Amino acid sequence: MGTIEGPVTSAAPNGTMALLRSLSCDGSGITGTSPVLSSTSPSLTLDFCPKPMGALEKTRLSRSNVPPEKTITRKDSYMLSRLFAPKVKVSAHCDLPCGVYDPAQARIEAESVKAVQEKMAANDDAQFQTRAIGIKEQRAELAKHHVSVLWSDYFKPPHFEKYPELHQLVNDTLKALSAAKGSSDPATGQKALDYIAQIDKIFWETKKA
Repeated sequence: MGTIEGPVTSAAPNGTMALLRSLSCDGSGITGTSPVLSSTSPSLTLDFCPKPMGALEKTRLSRSNVPPEKTITRKDSYMLSRLFAPKVKVSAHCDLPCGVYDPAQARIEAESVKAVQEKMAANDDAQFQTRAIGIKEQRAELAKHHVSVLWSDYFKPPHFEKYPELHQLVNDTLKALSAAKGSSDPATGQKALDYIAQIDKIFWETKKA
């Protein structure tokens, strides 16, 4: 129960302004009587009584009162987790100066290309042919990758000066692998292997130097 003191005016039914000396609040409204009016003056009930503190706290903590821009959605939470997640950098050995290079990587993939071509020639099943084409193309791309890494990362200007045919040899090898990628003829796979063998020979000669 709270008491509010002060001049509050209200129009009485008979038009006389009443001065309320004290008002009482019971949580549902403000009621009071004017001592300057007669005993027949009606009491007044006002509806602006403050809410209890408990109600105010519940209202203050209600989610409906939280501005939309302050609410963290699931998408915001995901973005924050990505933003503050630890960064991990992964690199293949050929992207680092570790010195681990070997034409055998390209040779093995090219041998796979030729082996698949031979199997395709011996099997007419449509499903097998579809699977074989996918594998052959994948292996051919891997062989091209390993040859390109040798050309760009391993061979240095002194090597190209000593072996001036190296640039053209690498280019011919890549083109041969592309041809094997799009063909089922084992002869194209063998041609790519022959070019890789020439690169392999030069590579090991540079290793001995």
